[in-house]
Amino acid sequence: REHTQDEFLFAYSRYDIAGGRMATNDLQNLMRSVGYEPVKTTIREALVAVGLGGAPTLDANDVLNTIIAFDEKHGLSSEELKEARRIFKACDADGSKTIDVMELADVMRQMGYTPNHSDMRLLIDRVDSTRCGSLAYPEFARAMGMQRESEVKRLRATFQDFQVREGLRVAIPQTRVMEALEAVLEFVPQSIRGAVK
Repeated sequence: REHTQDEFLFAYSRYDIAGGRMATNDLQNLMRSVGYEPVKTTIREALVAVGLGGAPTLDANDVLNTIIAFDEKHGLSSEELKEARRIFKACDADGSKTIDVMELADVMRQMGYTPNHSDMRLLIDRVDSTRCGSLAYPEFARAMGMQRESEVKRLRATFQDFQVREGLRVAIPQTRVMEALEAVLEFVPQSIRGAVK
């Protein structure tokens, strides 16, 4: 990601609670405000990686260091990285330490992602830095992180499209759950259809 320190500091200033510190619980929202789509597990792991696990507040340097740690893992959790490494090795049948770009969609499906054709084109253009038609593990892990982020954004947008406020609670009405699933998934398995109706 290309962000300047000024962009982060501006975003940080919006969450500063007093004396140059922000509540750690606001880190996810701060990261969203500068273009990330983190999940709580990966934020917790990044905080632990920089020695801030359990810290109630963060200063600007803490935030920058946490985001750097988050980026180093491509926004994936340790478990997801372990699974990505396992699948990558399994697909690298010839031991070349690369996988063909055309295999990427199949690999991503094995990991539980649901990439569509346009997502794959964009992802490949952004990840295959050598334009050699194959991906080394760091490019693959980066692709997994980008795909995860794309799916989280799509899910968030769908939730916002279908959500209804009921007092203090915001939810998708049960009568619209199938419609929301169909908006997110290209195919809704019969087992899910039966469970929702």
